[in-house]
Amino acid sequence: NTFQSICMDNVEITKGSGDLEYVFEIVDQSWLDSKIQNRAFESMAENTSLETIRNTLKRSGTDLVTEIRNNSKGMILVTLKLKKYYSAINEGKSKLSSYAQELLGGDKKDLISFFNACGAYYVRSLVRVSTFHAFLTFDKANSENSATFKAEFKSEIEKRVIGIHGQDILSQNADQQFNQKAEEKHLKIYINGIGLNNDSLENLLATDIESFRQSINNALKALKSSDVGRVVSMEIAPWTDNLAFQINIGVTFTNNDPDKPQEAWLSKIYQEQNAEFITHVERVRKFLMATYQQVLSCKTDLELNWGENLQNILFKNLADSSPENSAKSGQWIKDELVKSRDFLKTKHEQLLKGIIGCYDFIKSANNLSSDFYYNFTPCQKLEEKLVAPTRLDVLNYCMPVFHSVVKPN
Repeated sequence: NTFQSICMDNVEITKGSGDLEYVFEIVDQSWLDSKIQNRAFESMAENTSLETIRNTLKRSGTDLVTEIRNNSKGMILVTLKLKKYYSAINEGKSKLSSYAQELLGGDKKDLISFFNACGAYYVRSLVRVSTFHAFLTFDKANSENSATFKAEFKSEIEKRVIGIHGQDILSQNADQQFNQKAEEKHLKIYINGIGLNNDSLENLLATDIESFRQSINNALKALKSSDVGRVVSMEIAPWTDNLAFQINIGVTFTNNDPDKPQEAWLSKIYQEQNAEFITHVERVRKFLMATYQQVLSCKTDLELNWGENLQNILFKNLADSSPENSAKSGQWIKDELVKSRDFLKTKHEQLLKGIIGCYDFIKSANNLSSDFYYNFTPCQKLEEKLVAPTRLDVLNYCMPVFHSVVKPN
């Protein structure tokens, strides 16, 4: 959950920065038109606010367009958004884990196992976004009365939350008077938070104007932790840029000749490119096996749930949404699954043999740090086999969904 790496230990994070945004919006036709005109809802942040409104109104059996057209409810959206960035690994103090050091150090120098386990890159920093939405609805008596209530509501919030006039200006009587108006207008408050600190959630509930002000204040506490929030971007760096990684590898020699040390900058380039190749090989191999297991599961599900009379049962093509769904018989699906199973198994075995030949050659003379993989004949042959099947038509029928029964002539 740290997005750093299992191959790092005692990770220390630098102090980050944050951008805070507070927005008070009247939700009406002009608001909706401006959002559509500016294509605002194409961004994740704006989509989140729209989903908050949609889901809230859906619970009441209505929708945003209907409410705006009927003009019977006033709607207000209050948003607090905190974007946190520059929270990065302090690479001067963070260390490689003991297991990673064991792979890299001493006589072992097993870079292949290291890159298989740790990948070619590690995450150096993350950008997180935490959002607090409050969506409020109230009954409209008339347009003038409604506008006054909106202005009063905004003032009631900002006097304490933003501190325009200080906290002494409000009295309990003022709160009670506003709460009475809110009750007459059937004011409803809906709270939605994304990427919040779990320890602060209990203080976000609101039942009146005072608790609503407090919930917004408490939302800041729930938003501000640097290690919570929706991850929206990340900075990655190759392990070869990591000082601890280079120290643990030590000096590399050209062609394994102890009298000719390899240039450090050149070793890094070889290591980085070869690491990407190794991690790509592992991705392809895992994809093959994942597809193989999917085929086996589909075949088992077909036989277990639909019995032996598969020739007379048709199943839906799950990738075909047209009315003329290209259904296939259960027997055809079973036969295709058997073919796919055997094909994937053979493909994986061939790939594994190529991996063994390539990796043995790379490790034999510390070639991973002294030349590019594509200059070695065994690795060239392996690269030609790095093609995973992008389409197996039979998987469009997994897991099998009943379509119809073939009627006898």
